[in-house]
Amino acid sequence: MRKTDRIDSGLRALAAAIAVATIPVAVLAGTTARDDAVAQNHAELGTRFAVTATVLDPPAMPPMSGGLIPRQATARAVWGPCPLCGSGPIEVGWLSRPGDKVQVWVGPDGRPAAPPAHRSPDAEGVDYAFGVLSAGWWGAVVLALGGHWLVDRRRYAALDVEWRRLGQHTC
Repeated sequence: MRKTDRIDSGLRALAAAIAVATIPVAVLAGTTARDDAVAQNHAELGTRFAVTATVLDPPAMPPMSGGLIPRQATARAVWGPCPLCGSGPIEVGWLSRPGDKVQVWVGPDGRPAAPPAHRSPDAEGVDYAFGVLSAGWWGAVVLALGGHWLVDRRRYAALDVEWRRLGQHTC
C-alpha cells in the first residue's frame, strides 16, 4: 500500500470519527439550549403579566419613515387591575376606537413591557442541535474531500516527476 493511500484512508477514518463524535455534542448543545430557553420563558412569564387596557383616545398617526405607513398606531389607554394598574401610550391597531379593549403586557411596576417570547423551547433546542450537527458533518466532509484532493495532488506531482525521469532515460 502506498503512503498516500494510507494517509487518505487515515483522513477518511478521522472524518468518520468526527461525524460520529458530533452526534453527542449536538445532543448536548440542543439540550442546553432548550433548558436555557425554558428558564428564560419562566423568567419572562414571572415578570410580565397580560392585562386588559381600555383605549381612551383615537390612534395617533406616527411619523412615516421612508414613505411607509407603520403597522401599529399609538393611543393613550388605561389598564388594570391594581397593583398593575396604570395609564399611558400603548400600541394599538389603526381601527381602534376609544372604549376598545386590548391586551397589554406589563412588568411588575405596571409599565408596558414587551410580550414574552413566542418561540418554543423545543424548537430552540432542535435548531441548536441541527446547527452543531450540520457544522460537524460539513467539517468532516470538507476534511475527507479536501484531504483526498491534497493527497491526489501530491501523488500526481510524484507521478509527473517519475514520468519525466523515465522519459529522459529512454531517449
